[in-house]
Amino acid sequence: MGARYFEECQEAAPWTEENPGVGVKRYAVDPENAARLWRVSADMVGLPA
Repeated sequence: MGARYFEECQEAAPWTEENPGVGVKRYAVDPENAARLWRVSADMVGLPA
């Protein structure tokens, strides 16, 4: 994974139900979601995925 999420000038921890106001949710770092976002974005602007 090349990107990282940061909060309060530190790398963000994973989101948990115990601390719902902070952290990175699982879907934000899911490779399948990233691939889908890329395909949808490319389709929207008329580029090959």
